Amino acid sequence: MRQLKYRHGKSRVSLPELLLVVTLIGILSAFVLHKYIEMRHAAHILVLKGTKLSLEGATNLVYAKALIMGVDNQVSGTISINLDNPFSVEKRNSKPFTVSTRYGYPQGAWEDIMQITELDPAQWFYFNRPASSASLAMLYLWSKEGPGSIANCNISYQGAQKEGDNPTIIINETGC
Repeated sequence: MRQLKYRHGKSRVSLPELLLVVTLIGILSAFVLHKYIEMRHAAHILVLKGTKLSLEGATNLVYAKALIMGVDNQVSGTISINLDNPFSVEKRNSKPFTVSTRYGYPQGAWEDIMQITELDPAQWFYFNRPASSASLAMLYLWSKEGPGSIANCNISYQGAQKEGDNPTIIINETGC
């Protein structure tokens, strides 16, 4: 077999050497792709967990306001919320809004949850399952950036069932 020569007498790369390099690049690519998918999966779960914590904190703040106003024991009601902090240098100039409550916690309407958590509606899909005789309304949230759908990668929120109960916030990460 005759090898072709470059100028200055250096030999070119042979076919087996080229195949070896391509094979190694392919193997490394497979590992990198696998790691990327794992990291993306973990990132989606962390987004859901962070959103759940934000939702828990926001609902507790709504409950605190309801407690101060004395409406924490009512089956349904509304309270007014203003997110501007009078002691902060930075003014957001947000407008007050009302939140529908059940035993002091948000009932679970999409608009209320988006406002109290300050989630960006452009980043989230939602589905409100209406109340029936058997259960309360349920709100499902899932990220537009995520791989899943309502069925397998979401957060579900259900308002308090009775006085003294907390709302139920559950992460379903089976398909993230």
